[in-house]
Amino acid sequence: MAAKQRACALGVVCLALLSACGPLDTPAKRVPIPPLVVTGEHEARTQRSASQVQLTLKRGFAVTLRPLPPAQQVGPALLHVAELRAAAEQIAPSFVPVGPTVELVSQATRVEASFVAGGFRVRAGHRLVLAAQRPEACVASTACLTWTLFDARYAQGRCRAELQAPVQRLQFGSVPAVVSDSAAP
Repeated sequence: MAAKQRACALGVVCLALLSACGPLDTPAKRVPIPPLVVTGEHEARTQRSASQVQLTLKRGFAVTLRPLPPAQQVGPALLHVAELRAAAEQIAPSFVPVGPTVELVSQATRVEASFVAGGFRVRAGHRLVLAAQRPEACVASTACLTWTLFDARYAQGRCRAELQAPVQRLQFGSVPAVVSDSAAP
């Protein structure tokens, strides 16, 4: 009889512990995983994969990379200041560059690009854009033929735009409001 009472008491204790933890079918709360952040003078590189990656250059250019579904992680990535600045006339007629030309090497991801531009104003009749040169538009890996323009906005001291990688080169700037989004001649 004593063994039966001990087993019953142990069962009561176990039930009390389980009820203190809440229902068993309650989904666990997701704790956001902080992004992998890498900062560099002229280059920011990561060899690790992460659910989100932020690469920032001290010259003010930054990208946040997020995976495209069904992927869960962003693989290794590299952001660096391009050796040669993009020629404005190659991007679009009357293109006015803002900030450095950068090169981004990453797998297919969602890209949020930004550039610090304190006191920046787009001229009347112009619009802010992010020009992107895609790898598939390149011939012999050096002579790229076309740039695509993406709408950008200016908020909280930064030029900002979103697009999908892969992209090879990025350049913020402004164009007359009537310029097409499929840019260079």
